[in-house]
Amino acid sequence: MAMPQWSDSYKLGNPIIDGEHKQLFDLLEWLEGKLFREESLNHHELKAMVSQLNSHMEEHFRHEESMMENLQQMPESEKTDHQKDHALWVVRLQEHLNPLMNSKTDLERRGHLARILRVGKAFWEQHFVIFDTKLAHFMVAQN
Repeated sequence: MAMPQWSDSYKLGNPIIDGEHKQLFDLLEWLEGKLFREESLNHHELKAMVSQLNSHMEEHFRHEESMMENLQQMPESEKTDHQKDHALWVVRLQEHLNPLMNSKTDLERRGHLARILRVGKAFWEQHFVIFDTKLAHFMVAQN
């Protein structure tokens, strides 16, 4: 279930959005390393990083949505679908974030962390490929 590795081929052409995507990769890679390379998980450190992942994802979605509002060629239906998909991913992350934050044992933390990583991988494979590639098309058309 390894996360894909960051590649410049993932760049959309907007340095801010590309930087946020790279940071998302970095956070998921760090969490993946904790899950598979650490004997025991520091609960406080893990909580801080997963909270950062959640905050980063929400902030990134706000930036993308704000940018989409300025794309004249992008149909409103495309913008709405993209925003709805953002909301779905926030819910999917929250489903596992809260149980992780309240976990009592290392085994529980590992299970919740594995689920969060699956959500992160699925997000990249689905949202990025479907929605962000379309967004890149409209960004290029705008310029």
